[in-house]
Amino acid sequence: MRTISIGTADQVDELRRRLNTEFRFLQEEGMDVEVSETSRGNLTFIGCNLARRNQVQRKELMQLFYQYIANAVSDVIVDTWEKVLLKKIIRTNYYYFDGEEQAAILGYAGKYLQSLHRERGDLIYKIERKSRILRELLDYFEKNDELVLEGFVTFRMKDYVAELEEAVERAVDDFLMEKEQSEFIRLLKYFVEVQDPRLKEVHVLIRPEGTFKILDAGNNPINNECLDEIIVELGDTEPNHDDILISALITIAPGKLTMHCRPEDVNQEGIQTILEVFSGRAELCHSCLLCRGSSRD
Repeated sequence: MRTISIGTADQVDELRRRLNTEFRFLQEEGMDVEVSETSRGNLTFIGCNLARRNQVQRKELMQLFYQYIANAVSDVIVDTWEKVLLKKIIRTNYYYFDGEEQAAILGYAGKYLQSLHRERGDLIYKIERKSRILRELLDYFEKNDELVLEGFVTFRMKDYVAELEEAVERAVDDFLMEKEQSEFIRLLKYFVEVQDPRLKEVHVLIRPEGTFKILDAGNNPINNECLDEIIVELGDTEPNHDDILISALITIAPGKLTMHCRPEDVNQEGIQTILEVFSGRAELCHSCLLCRGSSRD
């Protein structure tokens, strides 16, 4: 009987736990597995071998044996080693970000991978990914008795690593966009804070199609000349409704701002940006007469 040895530098406890779980299933099938551990430099190798009394139907048993080992190793890669790989990619390729920024990028990478899960179905996507790794492992065990986890992922799972590298690239883009957005909002908040309010109170009615109406405290429309001036100042940038509304509100700098919209529109980017810029002055409403009227205007 062949002995299959799995070596790892960082995932010894998790690998041991996963293998023991798989081997308990084998024992339920009436097959005993002999396990040993040896050290070689910074690597710990876990040796796995079917006991000699399992000689009957040797070929079928060995195929099943490889399958259970491959299942344990693929679980370690997908569930544990993946985060280690993401950190390594970030440290290597984006070393110029500090520790806090790298941690934020790691979070964005995880969200990106989760978004892939949702697009394809969380369970389906995970099965697809694990299936690819299983096939590579089973092919490897056909010709090799020894596997080093870290080296296998780096050199045999290049498509998988490339997928993680893409996730990190997307994460860096998202992180930089978020950072730019935060700086933009900070600047807008500063503009609002340093100027005196032109109006004490303003109401904004957001229509379902995204257009808006700005009213004063008496529910009278604010002079459109103000908005026309803003559109001229924005020039050839093809301003959207959100750009015009935010610019108008910053110009007016109201002491109190009430946003009237449907509950399902609350999480729109433009509305959330206004709430952040006018933090402490702004509130949401989606149940008054103005709210109900805005959907009919």
